Amino acid sequence: MKTMDKKSLDYTLVRMYHDMAGDSGVAIKIQNEQNRNKRGKFLFYYALYFDILKKTDLAKKYYIEVVEMKSPMFFEYRMAEWAKNGD
Repeated sequence: MKTMDKKSLDYTLVRMYHDMAGDSGVAIKIQNEQNRNKRGKFLFYYALYFDILKKTDLAKKYYIEVVEMKSPMFFEYRMAEWAKNGD
């Protein structure tokens, strides 16, 4: 983490997982990501964060958002499909 840009979305997500303290505008940063594949991956890990916190409704919302991208070009897309369906 020392070498990561502290303003990057990657860093923000890592800190969110590490601190387990709120989302602090992460959803907005994810929506502003220009690369569709990166946005999909970030959404998946954002949903997973809420799954870990047992906020399943919120997690499912973000899993569905990943699946609705209809962009199966990244590994996390398939995992989001499974999570969305409760498999």
